[in-house]
Amino acid sequence: MIFKNLHDQLSKIKLLFLMAVLFLAGNLFAQETMRISGTVTDKQKQPLIGVTVKVKGSTVGVGTDSEGKYIISAGSNAALVFSYVGFKPKEEVVNGRSTINLTLDDDAAKLSEVVVVGYGSQSRATISTSVSKLDNRVLETISYPNLTTALQGTLPGVRVQTTSGQPGAAARVTIRGGTSISNPNNSGPLYIVDGIQRNDINDISSEDVESLQVLKDAASTSIYGSRASNGIIIVTTKTGKAGRTSVNYSYDLTIGNVGRTYDIANARDYLYYGRLGVQEALTRGYITQATANARLTGATSIGTGNDLTNNTAFTTMFLTDANRYKLDQGWQSMPDPLDATKTLIFNDTNWNDVLYQTSV
Repeated sequence: MIFKNLHDQLSKIKLLFLMAVLFLAGNLFAQETMRISGTVTDKQKQPLIGVTVKVKGSTVGVGTDSEGKYIISAGSNAALVFSYVGFKPKEEVVNGRSTINLTLDDDAAKLSEVVVVGYGSQSRATISTSVSKLDNRVLETISYPNLTTALQGTLPGVRVQTTSGQPGAAARVTIRGGTSISNPNNSGPLYIVDGIQRNDINDISSEDVESLQVLKDAASTSIYGSRASNGIIIVTTKTGKAGRTSVNYSYDLTIGNVGRTYDIANARDYLYYGRLGVQEALTRGYITQATANARLTGATSIGTGNDLTNNTAFTTMFLTDANRYKLDQGWQSMPDPLDATKTLIFNDTNWNDVLYQTSV
């Protein structure tokens, strides 16, 4: 009985194994590699040279020849992706076809974009140099205190570094790593604002910018010479348009308040510990009696030799009938820590209020 059950189980395993082999064989047959050829043209039926034909999900790819023809090997159910600069990419499923002819559509949005170069304005479809154009929506979203900070993280090949924490400070701009090996950080670009060469664009508001382009390759030096060896940033500002009246108004208001102040000693603490410290130093023999008297009774910060004239720099003094009115003007008083029968008066300054004020 035991051997019979074992025999039945082995039979079931063999059957499952046979079914798995048949399933894998069917898949391999369905994905049989075949040779596919065709021609890629534009809407005018002109062959496109250098179109990339790639098997989707793999690294297999070829390019079209001078007649727009291609030959590629792919599975019968694979998908081919056709891509070309200035045209919209297109995907085609093989479905067992050995010939696939395709027509690519123009990408009008990219070809019609107008960029400003050193020698005028051109359509992006007609230029061959490396030009990057800043998206105007970047300037519309945030108000930048300095125009150079708007380039940070928005244009390829442009490195923008903030070198100062001061609000509105200019950032360091380096295009394609600069041209100086020994000092790449000082390889700043040339700025062209409305056709005028400038050393910076720090005083130009981001709201006044119509367009901003960056010329990054060696072709820019043919226009402006060696000054353009580190790249060119071309800025075109907004101007009035004939037959159209447009008024825009915007403002930014920022109010800054200190969140937390420092807990520091005040004048009362300074006088208390200062006068006791001098007395203790005298007791321990660290200073002489003459030195102690000069500090405690002279015109010093903890001494009582100050008066109400401009001849002394400090306000510490004993309370008398002649200076009692100062208490009504905000001065403070305290018992002398060295002689409780006498009263000290002084004018305290809250340095937290002086240093941290509400900013608008």
